[in-house]
Amino acid sequence: RSTGLELSRDKFDDLISDRLTGFIYAFDDMLARNSSGFADLAALVTVGGGASIPLVRQRLAFHTRLPVLCATEPLSAAARGA
Repeated sequence: RSTGLELSRDKFDDLISDRLTGFIYAFDDMLARNSSGFADLAALVTVGGGASIPLVRQRLAFHTRLPVLCATEPLSAAARGA
């Protein structure tokens, strides 16, 4: 027996939206705890699986007003850097 599940981009974005908002607030908090702000940053670089999600880059760019760059191979970028 098999079942199929179809997930649209809009549905997926809806599913991750609250978690993404929480992440953005945590990012703001981390900067504040380190006496930093967006003015101290030139850009953001995304790595990992989330870096491939357009909504992540869009929300980060809108919130920070900074360029959001994505590694060429975001899934393995952190491992390659290590």
